[in-house]
Amino acid sequence: MEQTDSPIQILHLEDNDSDSQLIQLWLKKENINYNYLFADNEEDFRDILTNQKIDIILSDYHLPGYSGSEAMLLAKTYFPHIPFVFVSGTMGEEVAIESLLNGATDYVLKNRLVRLAPAVRRALRESKLQKEYQNAIDTLKQKEEQYRTLVEGMNEGLMLSDNDDTIIFINQQTCDITGFLPEELIGKPCHTTLFDSDNGKVILHKNKLRQQGIKDIYEIELTRKNSDKIWIRCSGSPVYDDTGNVSGSVGVFENIDEQKKAENERNKLTQLLIKAKEKAEESDRLKSAFLANISHEIRTPMNGILGFAELLKIPELAPEVQGHYIEVIEQSGNRMLNIINDIVDISKIEAGQMNLHLEETNVNQLLRDLYVFFTPESNSKRLKLSVVAQLPDENSIIQTDHTKLAQILTNLIKNALKFTQEGSIEFGYSVEARHPSPMLTFFVRDTGVGIPKDQTDIIFERFRQGSVLLTRAYEGAGLGLSISKAFVEMLGGQIWVESEPGKGSVFFFELPFNNNNNNKTKLLEGNDIQTNKNNQRSCCLLVAEDDENSMLYIKALLEFENISVFEANTGIKAVDQVKNHPEIDLVLMDLKMPEMDGLAATRQIKLLRPELPVIAQTAYSFTEEREKAEQAGCDDYLSKPIKRMVLIETIRKFNLR
Repeated sequence: MEQTDSPIQILHLEDNDSDSQLIQLWLKKENINYNYLFADNEEDFRDILTNQKIDIILSDYHLPGYSGSEAMLLAKTYFPHIPFVFVSGTMGEEVAIESLLNGATDYVLKNRLVRLAPAVRRALRESKLQKEYQNAIDTLKQKEEQYRTLVEGMNEGLMLSDNDDTIIFINQQTCDITGFLPEELIGKPCHTTLFDSDNGKVILHKNKLRQQGIKDIYEIELTRKNSDKIWIRCSGSPVYDDTGNVSGSVGVFENIDEQKKAENERNKLTQLLIKAKEKAEESDRLKSAFLANISHEIRTPMNGILGFAELLKIPELAPEVQGHYIEVIEQSGNRMLNIINDIVDISKIEAGQMNLHLEETNVNQLLRDLYVFFTPESNSKRLKLSVVAQLPDENSIIQTDHTKLAQILTNLIKNALKFTQEGSIEFGYSVEARHPSPMLTFFVRDTGVGIPKDQTDIIFERFRQGSVLLTRAYEGAGLGLSISKAFVEMLGGQIWVESEPGKGSVFFFELPFNNNNNNKTKLLEGNDIQTNKNNQRSCCLLVAEDDENSMLYIKALLEFENISVFEANTGIKAVDQVKNHPEIDLVLMDLKMPEMDGLAATRQIKLLRPELPVIAQTAYSFTEEREKAEQAGCDDYLSKPIKRMVLIETIRKFNLR
């Protein structure tokens, strides 16, 4: 939200001063211009709400002696136009949904305050739309009332004609309405003087009805003297002579042209409101479907983890059965981690919090790493996995975001493995000539189920999947392609798919070929996939980790490796270990440490031994954490839970094995 001259008035119901200050910091960070009004009890809340002009209410859910739900009921009863957003650390899913159904605009968890600013902006936008909608309705009612007053005070036109439709009498109001003088109308046929040919036929038909003694009210377009056409409402009745025979007809009419225009405007406004309603319903439907699918995708692996963990308690399990249960738990954990990562990524994309970190990236090495990583899974499904790299290693280094490029390719290869039961998967890139600079065209080709043509445009949309049937047959939240599309566009490229049901799919995406090598690029004629193995040697690793289970896990990962492990459960002890043990080759540093955090410990270690590599490890996956680690001097960064092969490869990268 851009800064405005008039700040928004925020009323915050909160009993915790620290939370109040934290929320204010988040709002300032997002450049929201606001005045902050604070209440921590019912009396102050009522007083501020009654005597101040409030634009939005933020409220905790649980307060001593008062509750957020009571506050929301009060606000919605007397000030229904004010958005009400819960900001709480204790709301469960059911309570949150119930609050939204009862009138809450949104809810934000205190451990996810990155959503606060988008929630505030969205709430204010929705409030503005509601006010505009109400103003439109009020304006429409006002116009209708003005028209009704006009009609009630209007003098009707009156016209008398004989059985031949010749005008024999008019009043002054008829002249005012039609623009004709009396002598220009009297003695003239009504149907040709005041109406065009089509409407003239209607008038002749009405004249015949009068001769049959029938009266009615109708609306018709009248042509004025200046050729303008106006709508009139006419009440026509037969006129009888002294003998009781019909001698002509009388018409009492009024100008309803303004009313017709108002009706047309109302119809247009109604159509706009219908479209807005349909759009809102579609948005709600997509959101509901997405939440239902996410709930299913989270509960399913949780069931596998908790269920098989319970089975492991059975005494005297056969080793092979025990191993199978552990494998199921590991697979379920990986599946849940992938879902959580996707949700975090799509949330950061929606909130505009996803940043780029451009660095030199060896595309060939990245492809080799992906090939090694996915080979076991492709072998287990008996699929042929191959790579195409068109550039030699020295020309394959580009400036891009290594992590996002790896995630794009990983998402596409995972999809290919998921939807391919037999055949092959091929991935790689080619160099395409473009003006003003060349592009790298990456591709992932499979022989899987394929995608119907009518769904190739929507599979990249957020909260959509290509097919309802595929949603049920294959696991996943349907966010991978949306995330990949967002990342490709952030990197200055575009993504598309070519597919045929039953034959397979090819996903393409282009990125700028930002190569600093000024020499003419040499292209390879074949694949260039080779696995480099570093000479192995023993290594001394310092693991700085305050969580006992995490320490045991890391030591278990390295149990069969030629690595000596030193331990430290605080930042101060980690620095002391480096001082006392010069044989330490590498530090694995948890950023969340007691006494001295991992960032401060890293700075101290780098002062003692600048050349000693330090790898940050954290359970947080936000970009800001990585930036802080890099600024503190960390040489690499790992997100928990740490995979064994990822850890081993990281150690190899620093030539320690």
